[in-house]
Amino acid sequence: MKLQGFFIFALSSRFVVEAISRHHPGSKANNEYLSQRTALLDEMKAATLTSRQNDKIMDAIQTLDPQNHQKGMAAWKFLKLLATSPQFISQFWQAKPLLLRSEEIIAITKDEYNINWADGSFTIERDLKLLDGSYISGSRTDDILREGIKTDTWAFRPIKDDPTRKTTWAEIADALKGGTIYFNSAGSFWPALGALCRLTNYAFGLPTNINIYITPPGSKVSVPPHTDRQDVIVFQTEGSKRWRVYNPPKRLKGKDPLNRGKAGDVIEKKELGNPLLDVILRRGDGFPHTTDTTTILEEETVPCNAASDEILFDETSVHLTMGLDTHVWALTYAHIRWTLLQRCGKDWKVEITNDDDYWDSMRTIPVGFLSGSDSNCIDVAVEETKRVLMRIEPKRWAKESLPSDDEIREVVKYMIDDHLASLLEIQDTMYSDIDPHDENTIIKGYHSTQKQDAVMQRYGAFSNNEAMRVAFEKRRLDRENKTASAGEL
Repeated sequence: MKLQGFFIFALSSRFVVEAISRHHPGSKANNEYLSQRTALLDEMKAATLTSRQNDKIMDAIQTLDPQNHQKGMAAWKFLKLLATSPQFISQFWQAKPLLLRSEEIIAITKDEYNINWADGSFTIERDLKLLDGSYISGSRTDDILREGIKTDTWAFRPIKDDPTRKTTWAEIADALKGGTIYFNSAGSFWPALGALCRLTNYAFGLPTNINIYITPPGSKVSVPPHTDRQDVIVFQTEGSKRWRVYNPPKRLKGKDPLNRGKAGDVIEKKELGNPLLDVILRRGDGFPHTTDTTTILEEETVPCNAASDEILFDETSVHLTMGLDTHVWALTYAHIRWTLLQRCGKDWKVEITNDDDYWDSMRTIPVGFLSGSDSNCIDVAVEETKRVLMRIEPKRWAKESLPSDDEIREVVKYMIDDHLASLLEIQDTMYSDIDPHDENTIIKGYHSTQKQDAVMQRYGAFSNNEAMRVAFEKRRLDRENKTASAGEL
């Protein structure tokens, strides 16, 4: 059963995701969602790029597919139009999932590039096999998940026990038997994926990271329900996979709402309710951490009386998860508050009991694509910070003076001009000039990771939080000592 097409799927970090490799019964979306989605598609089809491609953008475009530069141009146009879409920013970003099918993505760019740029952008034959003889390391789901012993929490282990020796294709093929394998920070190791990370950096103005997930045919569960710290765009590049997306469950004391379903934690079905989205991602589709079930064709759904659990896909699924990392790198109002109060010598600890208040504080500050053409984005951030402070602790600030506008502005300017700018500069180097068989690529990835940790160490110092500063310093030094003793770098 071969399903054609490409899909992109955009999701917010707050949603719960479950990926499985089988068909599903269809579901209906409400009229409001359909209207918003149609408006977004119409807006993107009518829009044109107004910015010129500088040398860095052109290099990434050409690296995405050296044999066909039109793919890179189409990718850039799509990403830039999505990032500059008022509909996407106001209706979908960190609000609801969005599903774009292959033919819709082609339609967005067809006036100039009538090409499905994401279809086959990463394949097993052309790209995964580059691992053979490289030092790239990956992970595989644990046997307890593969054998169905425990399928309700994420469990994994390294594909190879010794990361200092070269990888062989035989062990990759063996790891792929019976379950999912995946590769984190893949933009550091595959040139096309590094180029895609750079184009996303340039389009959204945010730090990025891309992971690869590969699931063989016949697998009933790829990963169990879980949440992530990233807002993501998912690209289905080969095969097909069923995705379920849920609203976040009610927060539980002692459990990180952005790391549920991992490290032994289980999200119970009763916590989830009905899925917001239950879809099959097909080759070439996309899913910016927001998706929509309404585009599923009738022939792709299982009849209500069918034993859907027994209907499995017969192709290996490959999807890329592009993280837009704002929570990871402290680019939220919650982090602004945390830094601000410590710099002012005020108590920052608070128990937020209302879930809506919590998620409101976790919104991204107006940086990158969210700042738009507004030269007053810092002033906007200052006013929003005060609103968040008041919303979280209204009784406190009715008695106590808020931090001054100048104190808030100092923090926001640091996060934009120093913190974010440093991360983007590091990633621009990390995702450029990549050769998976060149040891210098591995060394560069290591040094880039160290530099990113140094940025977080400086952020801890700026926030007057010694525990955070020391934690990132220790992590860097421990990694240095480990690599020095191994004689690797």
